[in-house]
Amino acid sequence: SDGVTSLLAAFIVASNLQFLSLGENNIGDSGACAIASFLYKFPNLQDLILVSNGIGNEGAEMLATTLHCIPNLLRMDLDRNNIGSRGATALAQHLGDVGHLQVLSMNSNAIGDSGAQSLFDALFEERVPHLQHLNLAVSPRDLPDLHQK
Repeated sequence: SDGVTSLLAAFIVASNLQFLSLGENNIGDSGACAIASFLYKFPNLQDLILVSNGIGNEGAEMLATTLHCIPNLLRMDLDRNNIGSRGATALAQHLGDVGHLQVLSMNSNAIGDSGAQSLFDALFEERVPHLQHLNLAVSPRDLPDLHQK
């Protein structure tokens, strides 16, 4: 997370930053928490791409609680991480903080039934009225091999 913190500190002067992609950097929960602690510096952020980073529930929960700092967010991509039902539920509870969100992608995570239900509840309760694309797909590589017995 020291690398992520240093990188974000360098961006502080770029308060007009609209696109942040740190995919496939294995930042884990500590890196996600570092990013969350800097989000208030980027109120114009529209795209947050954190795919394939090993982010789990702790990182997702911290990101969720700071979404209010980026009210202009249009796209959040958390594909191929380790987010479980607790992290998905935390994100669902705070989606209303980014009311203009159009794309939420969380495929190949382990959000489970309760995490998916929390996200669907957020949709049905119209916390994200502009959402156009929700991706909760599971990659075939994440499914158990049913032929092995």
